[in-house]
Amino acid sequence: MLVALAASSAAAGVFAGEMGLGAITPELPAVAFLPFFLYLAIFTGLAEEPGWRGFALPHLQRRHAALWSSWIPEPLIGLWHFPFLVYYNREAGPAALISLLPLLVLGPVGWTIVHTWAHNSTARVFIAILLHGWSNVIQSYVILGSPHPLSG
Repeated sequence: MLVALAASSAAAGVFAGEMGLGAITPELPAVAFLPFFLYLAIFTGLAEEPGWRGFALPHLQRRHAALWSSWIPEPLIGLWHFPFLVYYNREAGPAALISLLPLLVLGPVGWTIVHTWAHNSTARVFIAILLHGWSNVIQSYVILGSPHPLSG
């Protein structure tokens, strides 16, 4: 499922003409994939998922369906990642950063729904931690290894 989601996202980028298959130049060699995955699972997944999936999701699902429980915290998740967006796009300027806010808030919804499904299927925050690390590795290798869309 995760591979299909990542592949369909990449295919949409290629189809839209925003990303060519030869344009991806990963910052890290392929041999670093596993250590990088473990690093991101610990320092991003473990840093966020006990709060989002371990605490917030069960409380939200007491009152809302799983889909709404994925959508409700999305603005907070987007704002949580805003410093990361600013740091990695600091040369783009304030107007470009502000224009990216809606994408930052809505962009992770697909992954949030996958995380909710995985958590509800396994009742394990550990799976969400691994998924978080996995999605960050995919984003790092594919998205961050592609030409920067704000660089002109």
